[in-house]
Amino acid sequence: MNPDEAVLAHVDLHSEHSIAIHFGLIDNAAESYTAPVNDLAIARNAHGIAEANFVAPHIGQIFEY
Repeated sequence: MNPDEAVLAHVDLHSEHSIAIHFGLIDNAAESYTAPVNDLAIARNAHGIAEANFVAPHIGQIFEY
């Protein structure tokens, strides 16, 4: 699932909060490690989803909802 599809799933499922996982784990020669996070931000903006509602955590980041 690419970032745009993930945001669409978030919308379709009427999710309040979503967390992106499994990005930056594999060196995909076609993109940088930051590309999925940047693409997620673009997809969130395109679909009107706030960053607080669909996050891509930093290593070790803790969330409280």
